[in-house]
Amino acid sequence: MPSVTQKKEEYANRMFDLLDSYSKCFVVQADNVGSYQFLEIRRALRESECAMLMGKCHTDALGLGPQ
Repeated sequence: MPSVTQKKEEYANRMFDLLDSYSKCFVVQADNVGSYQFLEIRRALRESECAMLMGKCHTDALGLGPQ
């Protein structure tokens, strides 16, 4: 089973690969949004040509977390 650190590194690598692959990026922060509403958002985005990356460690991956 991968460690938390390893998962964060994999997440960061995937995020950086996506940022290198696409010319545009749309970042959203959402608080107090229900899981069903997120499900509907993900379903709607699947129909378009996009890559979605969801997680809580964006700031850690970018080196912006608490130090």
